[in-house]
Amino acid sequence: HIGDGNEYIPTNFKNHGKFRKIGPYGGIYQGTFEHCVDSASHIHIHSGWLQLYNPVPCSPMDSPTSFGGTIRIDSGAGLIAPAFSFSGDTLDNRGGIDCNPFTFVRSSPPQVLTGGGTITNIAINGGNVQLLGPQTANYNLTLTSGTIQLNDNDFNLGNGNLTGANSSSYFVTNGTGRFIRNVGTSFVGFPVGTSISYNPVTIKTETGVESFAVNVAEGIIPSMTDASSAVQRT
Repeated sequence: HIGDGNEYIPTNFKNHGKFRKIGPYGGIYQGTFEHCVDSASHIHIHSGWLQLYNPVPCSPMDSPTSFGGTIRIDSGAGLIAPAFSFSGDTLDNRGGIDCNPFTFVRSSPPQVLTGGGTITNIAINGGNVQLLGPQTANYNLTLTSGTIQLNDNDFNLGNGNLTGANSSSYFVTNGTGRFIRNVGTSFVGFPVGTSISYNPVTIKTETGVESFAVNVAEGIIPSMTDASSAVQRT
């Protein structure tokens, strides 16, 4: 529990329970944060920004080394860290996350990303993510392995950079949700597909920059006379 103001804790801190930042001001936690997996672990940042300097693995007896609890960040609040590996159930991000990067690493059961916030640098590396609220990545998105299922929510990359993406790591458009990014006069990729196939799209404009939103669905919408001559994707 961290209250108002800027806190400096120079020694190691090991979290096996609830960890809360509730002060309205800077509220910086400094020192080493050992993010141990524990089913009861919970970080809730009510207001202000929680800054974790040099997050490190727990001691060998406390492995694995990613944070396995739940995280909630309220509107106007945020989390800062050089890097953060997340294997927990739910990230409820209604504020901001500035990590380099924030990485989802658990494949099963899928991890939940919700809240409508912003993540500066996000990576999917072994994780499978269910998007249950709109989210924005405003700098870097790295897709190494694992998917993001959009459901009925948009993921907006804006002017951010996309690295990776392949047939095992892409946006699954299983509802009305769209992958959105800005497009200029050079081709940029939209790594999208259904739950059973990868159907990436590349787009460029003739002049200027426009925002494009892409969703792919199985079948032909609207229907056509000779469906056998189509690729069966819309």
